[in-house]
Amino acid sequence: MTEVRRFLPRVKILYIASLVVLVALIVFTVFRSMVVNAGYIEVQREQLVKADNEWIIQLDIINHEGKTQDYIIKAMVHGVQYSEDVSLMAARMFTYIRHIPQNIAGDGSVTLAIYKNGEAEPFRHVTYYLK
Repeated sequence: MTEVRRFLPRVKILYIASLVVLVALIVFTVFRSMVVNAGYIEVQREQLVKADNEWIIQLDIINHEGKTQDYIIKAMVHGVQYSEDVSLMAARMFTYIRHIPQNIAGDGSVTLAIYKNGEAEPFRHVTYYLK
């Protein structure tokens, strides 16, 4: 019986130590995911909708960069480029909508590129085929 009494405090200490390690791992995992996900741009709800006499492209740009950021959105429709400058505060969303009448859709492809201001390569580049 005395051996069991000597053994119990060691088990309690080991149990408490393992709980502390578990909590530390959980806190590290949550903190690490918050740090890794900081500083990025997100595009959501990207849609291509056919209306009566037009196509509509709609998408949301969300700024997760922690500061106000400027973006340039370029759409190329039948050889004509449309450009829009957007300044988006941190943790805010901008909804981009482009109406494309069917009579100017040309070959039926629309290219959309979204740039962070000052960067040569877009962070989002997509081609829609409207036919």
